[in-house]
Amino acid sequence: MAEYEIKDGVGIIPEGTTTIVKNAFSRDCKELTSIVIPDSVTNIGYGAFDGCTGLTSIAIGNSVTRVANDAFYDCTGVTEISIGRSLTDLNAIISVFSNLTSIKVAEGNNKYDSRNDCNAIIETKKNTLVYGSSKTVIPESVTAIGNGAFIGRKELTSIVIPDSVKVIGENAFENCTGLTSIVIPDSVEEIGEYAFQGCTGLTSVVIGNSVTKIERGAFSGCTSLASVNIPESMTTINRDTFKGCISLGNVFIPKTINSIALAFCGCQSLTFTIDPNNPVYAVQDNCLFEKSSKALTHAPSANKIPDCVSIIEMSAFSENAAIKEIVIPESISGIEMYAFSKCPNLESVTYLSKSAIDSIGIFSDCNNLKRVSISNGVEIIGKETFAGCISLESITIPNSVTEIRENAFEGCEGLKQILIPESVNRIGYSAFRNCKSLITIELPNISYINRFLFKGCSSLAQIIIPDSVTSMEISAFEGCVSLTDIVIPSSVIELEENIFAKCENLKSATILGPVKVLKGLFDDCTSLETVTLGAGIKKINGDLFHSCTSLKTINVPAKKADYYKNRLPENLHSLIVELPAEKKAASK
Repeated sequence: MAEYEIKDGVGIIPEGTTTIVKNAFSRDCKELTSIVIPDSVTNIGYGAFDGCTGLTSIAIGNSVTRVANDAFYDCTGVTEISIGRSLTDLNAIISVFSNLTSIKVAEGNNKYDSRNDCNAIIETKKNTLVYGSSKTVIPESVTAIGNGAFIGRKELTSIVIPDSVKVIGENAFENCTGLTSIVIPDSVEEIGEYAFQGCTGLTSVVIGNSVTKIERGAFSGCTSLASVNIPESMTTINRDTFKGCISLGNVFIPKTINSIALAFCGCQSLTFTIDPNNPVYAVQDNCLFEKSSKALTHAPSANKIPDCVSIIEMSAFSENAAIKEIVIPESISGIEMYAFSKCPNLESVTYLSKSAIDSIGIFSDCNNLKRVSISNGVEIIGKETFAGCISLESITIPNSVTEIRENAFEGCEGLKQILIPESVNRIGYSAFRNCKSLITIELPNISYINRFLFKGCSSLAQIIIPDSVTSMEISAFEGCVSLTDIVIPSSVIELEENIFAKCENLKSATILGPVKVLKGLFDDCTSLETVTLGAGIKKINGDLFHSCTSLKTINVPAKKADYYKNRLPENLHSLIVELPAEKKAASK
């Protein structure tokens, strides 16, 4: 190293140096454990200490005004840092170190301080703690804990928040997995978004009586959290506040709460009690619902729907592990999106309501759902309703259903057969995509086959295209490797690209109608041997049979050989075979 040296683990910077150049120590720093940057240095260049994983101690001199991005990138072993009085832009430092136990800011820094040897960095004028360590003691003068101040401090096992603090910022203690309990004093008024998210060791939280706002996701993913209080100073519990707190037991809802927005999704052990004087909410059968609208809002551990409920709101039962079977009573007039999604033990659904199942993903990703019965009167099966229900084996669709929407059964890998009633006049795109066990299906009289409808249905061995179909969209049967033959009726006049692409075992295909354009229809159908074309196909692109290496015969109507030679590439002319003319019935 020409300009910089390492002696006994200490980085040596030549006297009079003003800039530590780009990548100064990054190429050879295995032995570097500490660095003292002298007062002559004003600038630390990009990547100067990049990858110095053995570095544990950094002292930044009093003249340094700039630390470039990634100057200390991947210096994961640093536990001690001291900051000189001239450095006021700490972005390159705050974003890197997460294992600090000792932090000091030199006296005279006009923006930051480490008052009372607190082992933290405090923005002086705002009295905001912006960067803490696992050994931080928050001074009594601090009024706010800044955004991300302790994020990722896994060694932090306890912290005392003094009575001077009014605000806990966004992500302030996110992923502090060593924290086991927290007491939020009465001085605190606001807890920011995701403030304690992912604190998986946290078992209890006491929230002070002045907190008026807990923002979204503040305690989400605190999987060991067993107890928490909701103070009467609050009126709203925001979305995802306690999402995924699977150990959370009883929560008391005070009379002041008038809005709860998906706050307890995935709290599989949760029970509710409520102040009887609460004017908005009530609890029955461990379901929290709104009194006036009769809308069930939260049921993360309930196993049935109360008779008094008429609406099931978004994600109300989502991730509920208690229910194995559910009956949707006739009293239900509406179910919102993802109402029962990701219920891991749900096996059976009986839908007695007459209302449309038209919200997105109502039962999506219920991995053990096997049986579904839908009552007559339901007209719509909505988008993603059963998407990802990999164990679904049977479903009864009544004659009242007129529409199956997009992705409704996508990824139902266990579904072997399904009877679609003639009442259905529209099936949305990808409705049965990747139903890998689906062997056969009979289509009703729909007017078109939507894009990706059966893509990836690798067991589908037979499909009859009804005469009502006039068009088929892109990749409708792509990857249906069990299909061996297909007949496209004369009613079809529009065929998009790749409809049968990668149908590796398709041997025979018949296209009877006056299709406008044939393009890329059989891409990579390597077993395709025989194709029969009708009389009126307008145009054929050259890539129609791309990679169809087994193609032997192209049947065309009598006296149409020249017609198709003008439309097919010359290398396929020898495969064209005219079929005998059909005999007309003898006249009397």
